[in-house]
Amino acid sequence: MEIVKLIEVGFIREVKYLTWIANIVPMKKKNGKIRVCVNFRDLNNACPKDDFPLPIIELMGDATTGATYQHDMQKIFDDMLHKNVECYVDDLVVKSRKREDHLQDLRMVFDRLRRYQLMNSLKCAFGVTSGKFLGFIVRHHDIEVDQYKIATI
Repeated sequence: MEIVKLIEVGFIREVKYLTWIANIVPMKKKNGKIRVCVNFRDLNNACPKDDFPLPIIELMGDATTGATYQHDMQKIFDDMLHKNVECYVDDLVVKSRKREDHLQDLRMVFDRLRRYQLMNSLKCAFGVTSGKFLGFIVRHHDIEVDQYKIATI
């Protein structure tokens, strides 16, 4: 409603600059859900470059949050890291030396996750002998680059 008022008084007007179009692009996420992204390439190409650009606030916030979150995860899993748990920001791998110890190791990690309300069951995979972690395929005896990531690039 406010936009209509601003148009009526001549404060703003509709313009059509085809070189400035920022198309909305649907992208399929790993879990099959659709994420909506904005393609700013045309807009970026149409805008003059600034020798002293302002920092992107969202990226600065993300960088700070990533560091803070990783620091917190280090504190939460301190006694388990590099023994039963590998952790990078919000990616966790629970590992066990012996198959029969794995349920107990999982129970300890789940108890900790519940205590700090960090559980996301949509991203969990159980009982796997290999899986994706940080863009790599991790197996019992080796690690290799995820071919999907290579194909995407």
